Amino acid sequence: MRSACLVILGSLVCTGCFVLFPIMPRVLKVTVPRETSLKSFNGNDLNDGEEDEPGGVRDETRYFYYTTKQISSREAGQQSEEGHGRATPGLNALKHLTQQGNLLGIEKAVKKYTIPQRRVVHLDLKGAAPNLKYLREVLPLMRKAGANTLLIEYEDMFPYWGPLASTTSSSAYSSDQIRTIMGMAKNNSLQVIPLLQTFGHMEHILKFQTFSHLREHQKYPQSICPSKNDSLSLIKTMIDQVMVFHQGSTDYIHIGCDEVVHLGICPHCKSVMRKMNHVQKGLGTPRRLYLEHVKEIATYVQAKYQIKPLIWDDMIRSIPMAELKAFGLGEMVEPMVWVYAEEVPKFIDVYTWRKYVRVFKNIWVAGSFKGAFGERLLVPPLRRHSQNLQSWLDVIGKERSFLNFRGIVLTGWSRYDHFASLCELLPTAIPSLVLGLVKISTPANGQIQLNIATRLLGCPFTYKYSDSQFDETKLNHDLKSCQFPGRQVFEPVVNLNSLHQELDNYLRQVSAKGWITPYHKTHNYTSTWRLAEIRRKYQSLDRALESLHETLTSALSEIFDESMVSEWMEQNVEWERNQTMENLSVLDSLKARTIWGDRPH
Repeated sequence: MRSACLVILGSLVCTGCFVLFPIMPRVLKVTVPRETSLKSFNGNDLNDGEEDEPGGVRDETRYFYYTTKQISSREAGQQSEEGHGRATPGLNALKHLTQQGNLLGIEKAVKKYTIPQRRVVHLDLKGAAPNLKYLREVLPLMRKAGANTLLIEYEDMFPYWGPLASTTSSSAYSSDQIRTIMGMAKNNSLQVIPLLQTFGHMEHILKFQTFSHLREHQKYPQSICPSKNDSLSLIKTMIDQVMVFHQGSTDYIHIGCDEVVHLGICPHCKSVMRKMNHVQKGLGTPRRLYLEHVKEIATYVQAKYQIKPLIWDDMIRSIPMAELKAFGLGEMVEPMVWVYAEEVPKFIDVYTWRKYVRVFKNIWVAGSFKGAFGERLLVPPLRRHSQNLQSWLDVIGKERSFLNFRGIVLTGWSRYDHFASLCELLPTAIPSLVLGLVKISTPANGQIQLNIATRLLGCPFTYKYSDSQFDETKLNHDLKSCQFPGRQVFEPVVNLNSLHQELDNYLRQVSAKGWITPYHKTHNYTSTWRLAEIRRKYQSLDRALESLHETLTSALSEIFDESMVSEWMEQNVEWERNQTMENLSVLDSLKARTIWGDRPH
């Protein structure tokens, strides 16, 4: 392990002069990835004189010791401007503290802090792939915020050909566009890891008649049967086509293998399990089928492409350690342990970590920046995502003496599965993504991290951080004044989200009132005078929805294709308008009555 000494001087800046005054040294130990030099403190790939591995990633950790001795804020500023001209937020934050002579602030900010070696942004493209113009704007921001790797999940947005051509969406990227994306990633020193599902979540393939015979459950297209030769042939073809664009530029491929909801139930699988039991009693189990399928794919990938397969870990959490070790899974794959909740240890206990350390040499972990807290959310809950990532950092810090953590992934799901509605869009989640990347990349307290993030987002304000009094509504409102890629979508979506909440709240209030219950609607029996105020409110809400319709259609069309815009608008604006119009129609029907008879009952 290599080490370096970094010294910070308290400084006093005046017009035309630079005065230094001595301060007693303080030594602060901070764990920072080897690729993160002084010139790239929070993750930018500003060259420190050593040659990078592919994607600008190195696999060693160094320690920086902060004392109050050698480097001035002026020198820090000069160094931050080297290396392709990219200044780094982490270093600028330290520079800002140094200019104020705030060494105590630095001490409180950094303490002992673990920065993950790989800081990965997951791009889930299924049904919501942004255009190249938008990616060209957003990839540099990801890099500046601290990312050094992309995990791209193509699903139906990949331009498959030959026998797989029919599975490609009409909105998919072309081959030339995939090459352009790879070039943009390389230019921003972002290594790309492709992700394709090879077991569960294969609806985008198995929904078609051509491949329906490969389903584990004939009624449902979620999982592929691992016991049919055609299944493996299909998966190999998918991998080969994806690797045409990635071979030589990545050390990994993610093969999914999570949430295999149907396993060991088709006649072929039952037959295979019976044969296993003839060889060894108790061997023929669904989990053994799972392991054998993973082995087939991993062996193929390693032999043909000499890269390491990654898998999501949920399916192996319940498999006993002895079985995993005897099977040799640790030699075949590296697991990506995913938990999106605010308290990771509630889902991954110490016994799971002890099992993994005995089976695997390296571990990846995954939190989230969007797509984790509701299938139809419009705006990511910033506090919950921040707490999730902080919990992961705490876990890494606690377990790193036992486990080698390769990196952390910020997942950004676009749909919960192929058939689900779209959840938060990438442009709407950029603040959440930047806040998350800064959190995992910059050794600082919450206030400094928030200041760095808002600066990266082009915000004209500083926000007072308080974890106990975090006003998410206010922050989202203030973020509308910032200048980041996708801001033209963020603002109207935040407004729409507020309008949805207002509609929901008002519907509950109206239902609670004693003049417009289902009883009153059914029997057309109520006080029309009481309905006038309710009708005015519905009309006001409908006008607001109508105004947002045009704004959102225009803003979304700048980033996404027509079919995606149409789907999103239908589910999030037009549906709400239809509900409002139906309610107005009911009110008009009730209001039209002027003569009543006896009570209905």
